[in-house]
Amino acid sequence: MGRINYIKAKRYSILLIILCFNFFIYGCKTTRHVAYFRDIPDSLSAPMVLQHTKFDEPKINSGDVLNISIQTIDPRAVEMISGSNASNGLVTSSTQSVGVNNTYLVDQNGYIELAIVGRVKVAGLTITETKDVLHEKAKQYYTNPIVNVRNNFVISVFGDVLRPGTFTIPNDKVSVLDAISLAGDLNISGKRQNVLLLHEEGNEVIASRLDLTSTALFNNPNYYLKSGDKIYIEPNRAKKRSATVDLTQDRYITYAVSIITILLAISSRL
Repeated sequence: MGRINYIKAKRYSILLIILCFNFFIYGCKTTRHVAYFRDIPDSLSAPMVLQHTKFDEPKINSGDVLNISIQTIDPRAVEMISGSNASNGLVTSSTQSVGVNNTYLVDQNGYIELAIVGRVKVAGLTITETKDVLHEKAKQYYTNPIVNVRNNFVISVFGDVLRPGTFTIPNDKVSVLDAISLAGDLNISGKRQNVLLLHEEGNEVIASRLDLTSTALFNNPNYYLKSGDKIYIEPNRAKKRSATVDLTQDRYITYAVSIITILLAISSRL
């Protein structure tokens, strides 16, 4: 009878060891997927040169919000815009600003409308091209105008990140890594190998997948984002399971395994 109990205890012990081994392997696999750019060696004797995708200045689209300012040395231009005059003390500098920090929504037909300058089509142009177009139109009305244009670059990051949200950036050169940094980085449970990028193009939504664990990301054509892009970080299986499984049940399983382990230890000594 004692030998039979010993054999049973031995079998249970082997089964428990196998289960623990599986948990260990799974844990190592999960940890291994946390690191970024795993193909860069831990130690480098010399700097590692990586290929980088070319940055193309993005085009302005309908729905974009532009910040536009026009500066001129002619006080009369300021009077036309603000209704002020030199005698009221508002025009005191040799260089005055017209429409400083004014925002303009690009309408569905791709146009903006500025005081005096009029209606201008900007959709399909870059910021540099838009500045040139506005400068040509502005110098018909202003003396030596200086035109500044900035696009309010908007991106959204949601899913398994620290601070999901929509971010407005005063710069149109924004990479995937910049966007993720703004969101406070991925949580430890976020999938780094399968990041979803959504880009709206007209009436279509274009979906792409990015791998943050490989340096091939730097040479990906989607490395630099476009205004309106959305990034979704999917949680791993363990996080999904924790969201659907009762945590009380997990505690009971842990207690049960602990009790079985103690019983096996006792029976092996009998």
